[in-house]
Amino acid sequence: MLPEVYVSAGSPETRHQALMTAALWAGPDGLISGTTAAELLQPSGRSHRIEVLIPATDRRRHANLFVRRTGDLRREDRITLLGIPVTSPARTVIECSVTMDGERLELLIEDMLRSGRLKLVDLVSRFEQLRGSGRPGTKPLDRVLARRGTDPGAWNQLLELKAGHLVLSSGLPRPERNLRVRAAGEPFELDLAWVVEQVALECDGFGAHGGVRAFRVDRRRRAALTAAGWRVIEATWEDVTDPIRAAALVDRLRRTLALGAAEFDPVGSSRRGASSGGRDAR
Repeated sequence: MLPEVYVSAGSPETRHQALMTAALWAGPDGLISGTTAAELLQPSGRSHRIEVLIPATDRRRHANLFVRRTGDLRREDRITLLGIPVTSPARTVIECSVTMDGERLELLIEDMLRSGRLKLVDLVSRFEQLRGSGRPGTKPLDRVLARRGTDPGAWNQLLELKAGHLVLSSGLPRPERNLRVRAAGEPFELDLAWVVEQVALECDGFGAHGGVRAFRVDRRRRAALTAAGWRVIEATWEDVTDPIRAAALVDRLRRTLALGAAEFDPVGSSRRGASSGGRDAR
């Protein structure tokens, strides 16, 4: 299959076999890495190539493999999945930053955070240890981490991610993400929320809820939130990605936040028009 790596004659060719073959070729200190490791850690599609990470002193190459070398490969960088040695979630993200663009890299991070595979503190810590001038992928990952902030929670979907980018780049106050509240005795989760002003930006439109029935349930949910004193603004894909509509959305958010701030009672006991059933403790 590869130099010094063999399989039993007649055994079926599978993806697992191909990855195990590459791992054996990489040697005892090598790992499946990059987008191929991401394929195993967060299955959402097959990598178009097999990437391996080997020690800097190992000068081997192979035309069928994308080989990267490193002088810093530690025990915490290694895990095993399906019997295959793979880079840890944190190291996988760091290696993916070499070849992934900003949005794809962000989605990988959020998917891993949401699944529980990755902890943000581990990623930041290992990145700080590995970073350096001239290291590939440092600037893209720097930008992603700076933009998302230190909140360990994950964005729920691509539209929410883009909406968050729009809010943060527009100079609006940083919202809380996936805030849990109660309204009309029911628990809800708000995509983006400004607690003091009681303003919420909801990004889960018709397409994300799988049909008319779910869409109607969502409308009742918004009505309950409104009755509890929340100003709910909805955002579609076009509202976030079209420049003209995005500018209008930002303007509406800014004006709505100003109204909420004006109504806030700094003494702390009430808000005009707000009913019981507001925010729970997180």
